Amino acid sequence: VVLHRRRLTPPAASWVYELTPWGADLGPLVVGLAQWASRSPGMRYDAPLGTESRMLSLKALFDSPAAADLEATIAVHLADELFQIRIAGGELTISRGEIDDPDATLETDQATLLWLLRTDRPLDEALTSGNLRIVGDRGVVERFRRLFPLPQPIPIAGRR
Repeated sequence: VVLHRRRLTPPAASWVYELTPWGADLGPLVVGLAQWASRSPGMRYDAPLGTESRMLSLKALFDSPAAADLEATIAVHLADELFQIRIAGGELTISRGEIDDPDATLETDQATLLWLLRTDRPLDEALTSGNLRIVGDRGVVERFRRLFPLPQPIPIAGRR
């Protein structure tokens, strides 16, 4: 069994699908495919994605050398879905659930998270809009948002 279904606790109380340990073993293969696909000349980075896919895309775009000296824990709350992000030794791990005493917490939605990671616009712009709330170390958030650069597309032979 690759997936299992479970019910979230209230107030969400909705059903979610999660990978089993065996399904999680597919992670490196899926990330490898995502890295390959991200270099497609026709890749749309603004295409709608499910929450799980959005978080997985972080692993595919993660710039390990840029994070080599960073150790941080970040809680990401996307509506009623909670994620734990840990960065240490140039490695990124993402899992579901609450994290104890994170360096920073981001409370936002998918569109704002994408905006945060894909633009150089000031963080205050998202904060004043009300679409983003940060608790904790703002410097960690500023560094975090620079760790997911878009790859250069592969040129198509014969096109200029």
